[in-house]
Amino acid sequence: SDAVQAIIYNLFDGRQALVHVERWAQEIDLEKLIRPGLHPSWLNDDALARHLDRLYEADIHKVISTCLIHIYRKEGLSLRAFHADTTDKTVYGAYESASLEALQITHG
Repeated sequence: SDAVQAIIYNLFDGRQALVHVERWAQEIDLEKLIRPGLHPSWLNDDALARHLDRLYEADIHKVISTCLIHIYRKEGLSLRAFHADTTDKTVYGAYESASLEALQITHG
């Protein structure tokens, strides 16, 4: 969709908060970047949030994985150069209850 394309382009251009994407869209050439007739006002934060909700409801990890598979096949990328990790878990900090027998990450 136009909204999802705008969000992605905005990420590449410095990542504005959703509330500022409409203003960002006024400063670029949307007609060349996305499509003729697209108005910046259509990319307001409410519209963008609705599109993000739809992506979440469609299982965003499946959507991303499907897109990445299409890119991989179309571009003929080497699997060695292709990174398609869609995990969204972040782990950090000290764990006082960690076992000495726990998995030890030694490389990577």
